[in-house]
Amino acid sequence: MKRIRKCALLLLPLAVLGSLFVACPGCEDEPDDGDLDQYFEDHPYVSDPRHSGTRIVVTISPAFTNVVDIGDQILFTASGGRLPYTWVVLGGSGTLERRGNYQALYTAAAVAPRTILVHDANGDAAIATIGGSPLTIQPSGTNIVNQGDAAGGTQTFNVYGGSGGYLWVVSDQTKGTLNTDSGSTVQYTGNTNDVTGINIITVYDSKNNQVKSYVEQK
Repeated sequence: MKRIRKCALLLLPLAVLGSLFVACPGCEDEPDDGDLDQYFEDHPYVSDPRHSGTRIVVTISPAFTNVVDIGDQILFTASGGRLPYTWVVLGGSGTLERRGNYQALYTAAAVAPRTILVHDANGDAAIATIGGSPLTIQPSGTNIVNQGDAAGGTQTFNVYGGSGGYLWVVSDQTKGTLNTDSGSTVQYTGNTNDVTGINIITVYDSKNNQVKSYVEQK
């Protein structure tokens, strides 16, 4: 998404689907230990690395990473053990594409947690975790009161998730202003006059995703 200073609210769509995807494209549901437990129960020849003590035969890198936007891609690399590797993604929408003998490319179809499992021909396995942090703003809307020449009302806004590097924009500075245009927290102050109406607060991350809130001044 490009950075566009408009008042329309754009939200990242979140997909919640329920199935298991093995090796290449498919669908998943939100992962938890139950997903892993069920996989190992259904595939008893695959060892569970959570309960295999200190023995490490197969490794995966990165072991933990994060997605912040639909379409984000993560290249996973396996090592150790005996070829060929089998790749599995548990937990929700997304795809895995093999890249040679040792790698698989994950493409996010939702900003949500996922689990990547790889095991070798001997059934030795390794697990990676994908976190999901969509861009959100709090509060999503608020009211403040401006009273004549008295000090204008104030409201603090916080942004979470996304890819960082935040940029804040207020749609109408005749109604109010922000104390800064960067950082994860800003303070909005209504002008010290009887200006009323709705002002839109927009925050962008470094990937030009955006989320909006509003201040209604009375």
